[in-house]
Amino acid sequence: MDYFPDSVWVFMLAACASESRMQWLEEHSADTMTPHTNLQLARIPRPRLYRERRLLDGIREDSVVKLYRLSPSAIYELYELLHEDLDTKMPTNKAVPGMCKLLGALHFLASGTYQPTLAEVAGMSQATFSRCLNQFLKAILKHTGKFIKFPQCDAEWRAVKGDFYELAQMPNVLGAIDCTHIAMTAPKQMEEYYRNRKFFHSLNVQMVCDANLRIMNVNARFPGSTHDSFILQQSAICRLFEEGAFPNGWLLGDAGYGNRSWLLTPLSDPHGTAERRYQKAHKKTRVVIEQTFGVLKSRFRSIDRGKGLLLYSPSKVCSIVVACSILHNICIANQLEMVIDPLVPLDLNLSSVVPNVIDMGSDTRQDVIAGFFSS
Repeated sequence: MDYFPDSVWVFMLAACASESRMQWLEEHSADTMTPHTNLQLARIPRPRLYRERRLLDGIREDSVVKLYRLSPSAIYELYELLHEDLDTKMPTNKAVPGMCKLLGALHFLASGTYQPTLAEVAGMSQATFSRCLNQFLKAILKHTGKFIKFPQCDAEWRAVKGDFYELAQMPNVLGAIDCTHIAMTAPKQMEEYYRNRKFFHSLNVQMVCDANLRIMNVNARFPGSTHDSFILQQSAICRLFEEGAFPNGWLLGDAGYGNRSWLLTPLSDPHGTAERRYQKAHKKTRVVIEQTFGVLKSRFRSIDRGKGLLLYSPSKVCSIVVACSILHNICIANQLEMVIDPLVPLDLNLSSVVPNVIDMGSDTRQDVIAGFFSS
């Protein structure tokens, strides 16, 4: 079946309606026409237009990855996980299949496009897609804990530390932490809280990743004006580290965070060989979180500011960010190629320097420098 622009479909639908009216006129002679003829003509129902539901059949694997960012096998596995929430419960042959809902949502998150492309790829209008997107987000967020989580045992933590150590010989690193801004339209309520210091509205999203760019934690609840250190202080990560829930080690953060016994930041003015070696290792290791943001936004252009603003409420933008993070981890688990779009630069923190940041971990940092970088 050929695909036509929406304007052509409107013209064809009008033609079908006109044909129905002509058929009605042929069946009624002029002698039998009454003053109510125009009203009767207006009541003739217009035929509903059902688009072709396009699935994965007949599409090459590289084209599937380009359209949806996941391989066919990964898509089928995800559908098996979500099909109970996506498939229509009522028996009808005109309902949108669950797989079409999944493909439409994946293509939107990957490309950030709307009705024209979605109508061609998934066979649904923008209104239908909006309902399907909500259904998809609700379904996939039920499984957040399965895909976004910290290591669950000592062996997994040792593997994380080992992967970080191979980058630049930085010891006992449990993760890299930073925040990135996701642009959105100005909300109707508390608009001023979502305007960041670069004067666009956003969510300030905190993430923690490992050395392989896998997202281990995401917090997308805070408006764009909130500073990184405040988000960390209010997050569950801070409480868990303070309570000793994590093994011996530390996160790596930028200068926007204060030093803690479990969070190391770079030196403001390194002196001597040991401090310069620490500074170089810290920078080379912590860059993985910026790479994670770059790959995430390149894979899922819907959350990249270069594709425009997300025209949704803050709560829905939060759901979209978490969904993209889940899909990003699925891509890594399936060893899919990490696409880095040259139009999407590495993330630049919009609020990396704030005065009077509480610094409670300088002793730990000096011990690390003396113990691992002085020789």
